[in-house]
Amino acid sequence: MDITRREALSGGLIIAGAAVKTAAGTPNRHRVLLGSNRGVFARFNAAMPAGILRACRVYYDTVNQFPTAWPNKLPGACLTLSLRPNPSDLLSGRLDTKLRAIIDSAPAHSQLTFWHENEPGNPLRYPRSVCNATTAVEMQKYGQHLCTGTQVRFGVIICAPAIQIESWIASKLDWYGIDQYLFNPKYVLNDRVDVKKLYRHLANQKSVFQHKSGLKNPQMVFPETNAIPAEHQMTWFTVMAEWAAANDGHRLETFWDGKQGLSGTWPPSRGVIDRLRYLSHLYR
Repeated sequence: MDITRREALSGGLIIAGAAVKTAAGTPNRHRVLLGSNRGVFARFNAAMPAGILRACRVYYDTVNQFPTAWPNKLPGACLTLSLRPNPSDLLSGRLDTKLRAIIDSAPAHSQLTFWHENEPGNPLRYPRSVCNATTAVEMQKYGQHLCTGTQVRFGVIICAPAIQIESWIASKLDWYGIDQYLFNPKYVLNDRVDVKKLYRHLANQKSVFQHKSGLKNPQMVFPETNAIPAEHQMTWFTVMAEWAAANDGHRLETFWDGKQGLSGTWPPSRGVIDRLRYLSHLYR
């Protein structure tokens, strides 16, 4: 599907009470792959412009539950795969054969992580054997070791302020991810997205990743993102994509849980779909 003139003209926004020139009017430094979680990916993909790579978040949320090979039921999608290996099995090498079979079968642009959002607040209620800084870092380092020399890049995904959990984040990973939501009213001012506050937060996240990676521009990923209430989604995806394009945020994977929690249902409004189509084309 082609991008319409109406979609192209939708780049200008009013954010937090001030006119903000978004990425539509500025040169983008990097390509950003837009996508979604696996549950809605087929419908998300069908709604987006043809001929553009997409990103997809795939979860295996049972301990030691693994596919026999890299998931391939979504042809053309660049996957960010989340697994939950038992820590003692992983670190002893007992899972090497299974994990290497998955990793070695992966295509280019594949990403892997273990135990996403494993951090002090324990938002996913992991057992203590998983949710501690020492084990978290050891598992990240082991995953990085398994992926070295392959087409898979290994990273970590957090949702807390990185400055508060530096000891839970390994150094020299291939990428660093943030599950970033609106968290109303944290990033809302006068009923509009407070883009300045959001960008300050993301800059602080990046500074920790710079320290951990030793790189001026570490590769960053947004494996989950969305905004509730839905009236903020159009603005939210625009400013997130703009920041990602300027800061090596190579993936922006929207998350739709079918509930009115952090994410809401797919499909969203026609305006949100038009905006996602426009952004997908802009940062292709």
